[in-house]
Amino acid sequence: MYRKSHTNNRLPLILLLSTLLLLLCGLSACSLSTNVDSPKVKASQQAFEEFLHDQFCSSFENELINLHYTLKNPEAYGIENPEKASSDITHDYPDQMKSSLTETQKSLRQIKKGHLTEEQQRIYRTLDQYLEQQIGLCDYPEFLNLLSYGTGLSSNLPLTLAEYTFYTEEDIKDYLSILSQIPKLLTQAFHWEQNQMEAGYGMADFEIEHTIEQIDTFLGISDTNHLPSNLLIDTFEDRLHSLENLSNDQKNSYIQNNKELITNLIIPAFEKLKENLTELKKTAPEGKGLCNYEGGLDYYKLLLSSKTLSDRSLSTMIHSLEKRLDTLTDRIANQVMKTPEIYDIFLTAMENNQLPDQTPEEMLLYLEEKISKDYPKLSDITYRVEPIPKALENDTTAAYYLIPPYDSPEENRIYYGKASTDNCSLFMTLSHEGYPGHLYHQNYLLELGMHPIFYVMDMTGYKEGWAFYAEIDAADYYDYGEYEEKYHDGLVEMYRCNLEYSYCVSSLIDLYINGKGYNREQITSFITSLGMDEETASSLYEYAIEEPGTYLQYYIGYLEILEIRQDAEDKIGDNFDKKTFHRAFLDLGPCFYADLAKYMAEKY
Repeated sequence: MYRKSHTNNRLPLILLLSTLLLLLCGLSACSLSTNVDSPKVKASQQAFEEFLHDQFCSSFENELINLHYTLKNPEAYGIENPEKASSDITHDYPDQMKSSLTETQKSLRQIKKGHLTEEQQRIYRTLDQYLEQQIGLCDYPEFLNLLSYGTGLSSNLPLTLAEYTFYTEEDIKDYLSILSQIPKLLTQAFHWEQNQMEAGYGMADFEIEHTIEQIDTFLGISDTNHLPSNLLIDTFEDRLHSLENLSNDQKNSYIQNNKELITNLIIPAFEKLKENLTELKKTAPEGKGLCNYEGGLDYYKLLLSSKTLSDRSLSTMIHSLEKRLDTLTDRIANQVMKTPEIYDIFLTAMENNQLPDQTPEEMLLYLEEKISKDYPKLSDITYRVEPIPKALENDTTAAYYLIPPYDSPEENRIYYGKASTDNCSLFMTLSHEGYPGHLYHQNYLLELGMHPIFYVMDMTGYKEGWAFYAEIDAADYYDYGEYEEKYHDGLVEMYRCNLEYSYCVSSLIDLYINGKGYNREQITSFITSLGMDEETASSLYEYAIEEPGTYLQYYIGYLEILEIRQDAEDKIGDNFDKKTFHRAFLDLGPCFYADLAKYMAEKY
């Protein structure tokens, strides 16, 4: 059951080009009195809020796409729409970002943290650690891959553009302006990759092939056909109809303008990128883990810390996951010994249950009701859920949740892919993306009053750790049909162990390849020793090289939360209450896991 649930925080383009871009200006605090009630202390707290506001607003310079997906009404924050869709991809971009981030951190550290409120101190510490990591990553631009199959521009730009909402007529004009800038952006991304290749850090041949396949999917090309329709043409008219104040003539004019841009600029730009990549593939190296490159091991360690938000070392991660794999194997064996027929029933129950005709919307309503005993209740949440458009499908994305604009929390969207073919898979996917996963988590934080600064910080390890924890927990809410009454607990245990096992193995492979230098043959030997086939080994090997650290941001985060919960259970004993624990954890907001553990220990 290998699957990857992908969550887009504002949109993948932003994550790629703004990984190193966060805060561009600073605000120094005054020297303050230690009297917490003094006007100077209050002024310091106000200064910190102004600092955060300035950093949030300044992060959208040359980032129109980022701004649009973050704020519905940027003018309310005093932000004017930039002309550029996204920052240019230039050779000096990382150095510029390092300089900006360093100056911001210096300004932050001039503020006396001890004068801030408890909540402000948490934000201060999280921001300071985040800046430290991003500054460090700026030293390794040679490992930045802008055209990868899973998170690259060519695979995620179509989604970014297809989901661009039109709130006003000005948004349409902005969108058409963005389209005109896409060819240049793709060209810059290719030149970046070309330079990486010349320097010995380029994509492997299989990475390029996977990206080419993704381009073909967007272009509608298969072995037998070249479809005339295009996602960005097909979806444009639907988005346009949301603006009722436009006349038919205006709509027709915009539709024609969009069609011409897609036909004459976007499609040729993707076709040219494919042509260039095909040529580049001829000299592409064989894929290998990050630690095999000069500086690669140090970069990988920093990448792991950045992706997982965990302070566990590389060796600690490997040891803990190897131990966890043994534990999961023992748990499965014990369950089968206890109930010999459980494995066959488990496989059958995954495809059959008492609710076979439920729509995704009905499943989410069912989940919302079921989790109410274990999770704090929220106000009503609006959302829409639908299949991933065919032109955006790939084999690595089971589903994704699109975070709503900060000032428009009702605009939640969940998409599920072809990996969710049976009722159980869809149910579990929706628990990850919906209740009590991303949809629930994001709206809880917004209802709590989460600061908008977290909309321009990549806290994926925190978000995905929670969503995976939520999915594991949600196995208890599933109705296993005719096996429900007699085998519920056993089937829950089997599902949880199976899902954990797949992520644990995938995470270990990532660590072995990128942290220890395992080659394809060694990974194949490891996988086949676990009873899996060579095709699975090949797929996991290539994915770990293409998207290092991705599975770990799910699984390490989950293990961190699990450890925090276990500590609470050990202290509370029989009086432990899941809802109370979840409320205490969520109320802390986004943090690094070591801090979350410390704060939770203080609560218990």
